Amino acid sequence: MNGGSQYRLESAWEKAKMDDTSKAKKLGSLVHAYADNPNQFVFEPEWEQISDKIQEIIAFIWSITHKPLIECEEEILSAAEGIKYGQSWKPDTVIKKVIESGGPLYQFYLAAEGKIPIHGKDLEAVQGIIKSIKDHGALRPILEDSTNCDFFVREYPILFTIDDKFPAKVLLDIMEVNHAMKTVQVTDIKTSGTPVGKFLGSHTYVYEDNMVREVLLSGPYVKYNYFTQEYFYKMAVREWLKAGGYNPTEYDITFNFAVVETKEPFEYQDYFPSSGWGMVAGKEINAALSCASDWFQVKKYWKF
Repeated sequence: MNGGSQYRLESAWEKAKMDDTSKAKKLGSLVHAYADNPNQFVFEPEWEQISDKIQEIIAFIWSITHKPLIECEEEILSAAEGIKYGQSWKPDTVIKKVIESGGPLYQFYLAAEGKIPIHGKDLEAVQGIIKSIKDHGALRPILEDSTNCDFFVREYPILFTIDDKFPAKVLLDIMEVNHAMKTVQVTDIKTSGTPVGKFLGSHTYVYEDNMVREVLLSGPYVKYNYFTQEYFYKMAVREWLKAGGYNPTEYDITFNFAVVETKEPFEYQDYFPSSGWGMVAGKEINAALSCASDWFQVKKYWKF
């Protein structure tokens, strides 16, 4: 063990393997969950009237106990001290202010136990996205199981290792496998606050040097390096096939982004990016792995 750092690395990996979803579900996961069962959601107010520090204290208390807030004096003081809240106040004053201000939020936590809280804007976006999906057949596998394949899954985690060294994990939104045809189709849902037509890129015009010039702008696909995600997910699928006893070189693995707008008119578009970006992604990932390999070697983490 090297100064505790390797322990933290191992702990983080074990948590990643177990934690397939987080409390702060991304919008794409909310769509899956809402489509499956809208009754598991509960509407959460915005809580603008409650300060961030009070919200932090209430969240901490809820994480360790669910007893009535009025019985949480020790927990309140401990949390307040931890975030330096009300340092100049008497303990009774701190307790009173937390209970008075944070009481409604704590009561919400009690009432919402076992459900998924969702804010109004997210709820509006999720409902609009689901309506768009139902209106356009191309996206229905997000809501309905495919019958044209041997294996169909949603939000499917794959754990694998890269070069027999690096542990890795992906979470596929949708995977459709047809062993007879030797095809794998992976679909990743991207919710976008900008028009879907600008996902790959767009252009504008500027006036400079007495001339009008066209300027190309990169869209979310390039801005957020989604091309490396595509490459990485395909790598995971190949390892998944290999682990199942199949030869991944015999399979045609295709990947597309199902991009849905998060506000009206909730348009959608499918994107099958060009293979050229795969070459770029391969170079970037290989360079990153090389750097990580050197770092692991220096830190003597290969035992992990």
